[in-house]
Amino acid sequence: MQVTSCGFRAWRVRPMSQSQRDDMVFLAHICEQYWLSLESYGRPRMTEELQKLGLKIRHRRVGRLIRENGIKIIRT
Repeated sequence: MQVTSCGFRAWRVRPMSQSQRDDMVFLAHICEQYWLSLESYGRPRMTEELQKLGLKIRHRRVGRLIRENGIKIIRT
C-alpha cells in the first residue's frame, strides 16, 4: 500500500471528526425510529421523523447511514 509506519500510526490515533461524531448521533436516532416504526420507515419518512425531532439532517445522509449499517426496511 506504500504507507509509512509512522503515517499509519498517526492515522490510527487521530480523533474522530465532527461529521463522524454527528453520524453516530444520527444513527442512534435512526435506529430508535426504525424500531418504533416496526422496521417500516424508509429514507423519506425517516428523514421527516428526524426533522420533526429537531435534527438538521437531509435525506441523502439518512440513506447513506441506513445503507452503510445494513438496516433493511420491511415493506408491508
